[in-house]
Amino acid sequence: MTGSVRAAHEKTEQCRALQMAYNQELCLVPKTIKKPIREKVVEITDTRHIPRSDIPSI
Repeated sequence: MTGSVRAAHEKTEQCRALQMAYNQELCLVPKTIKKPIREKVVEITDTRHIPRSDIPSI
């Protein structure tokens, strides 16, 4: 492990310890955020490089 990676890991652990102490002091329980996955809308402007068979008919 390089020195910079070790330093980043130590900093992360320090921040995590501070956050956990803060959460415990205020009786906070972290929970996962659950959001729906939005469909990505993609606009294709140049189809010359895509074979016709791969282009869906809309």
